Amino acid sequence: MSWIVSGGDFFEGVSTNALRKAFVSETNVRAKIRLHAAFLRRKGKRVDEIAETLGVTKSAVSKWLNKLHVNGIAAAMPVKQTGRPKRLSAEQLKLLRKDLLKTPDKHGYGASFWETRTVQEHAKKKFGASFVDRHMRRLLHRMGFSQIKPRPSDYRADKAAQKRFKKNSLAWYPST
Repeated sequence: MSWIVSGGDFFEGVSTNALRKAFVSETNVRAKIRLHAAFLRRKGKRVDEIAETLGVTKSAVSKWLNKLHVNGIAAAMPVKQTGRPKRLSAEQLKLLRKDLLKTPDKHGYGASFWETRTVQEHAKKKFGASFVDRHMRRLLHRMGFSQIKPRPSDYRADKAAQKRFKKNSLAWYPST
């Protein structure tokens, strides 16, 4: 990293007027702050004064000014951060969804319904991708699944009467 040149020597290739025009015409807030820092540096302000004025750290101001000094005004624009790549592609998520629509015992698991841990194990086995519990639940929700808890049914219940009730009953809301 090079040292930041002070005052009038800073940003030699660009006039103060051009720097001012770039600042005024800029619409990106982050780029505008960086150009403001360059403009203050051009006026002879110290890095710590610029940092205090803009409400940022001295190291941030130093990085911005070095980048601007080396690469020009275009370096004021922030670079898009791509983030971490997804562990499963869209196609793999479709395949996982297709698998989850079948019962786990069809895939060799000793369960009658899918649990988060079983889905994690299946994704690890099939795609080599491991997930923590919370993220797997997020993925399942995004794929259109909801978490339900199996409820026991009363062994004394009349199944035929329940079916008739469901078929013949109106909704929970009175119809008008």
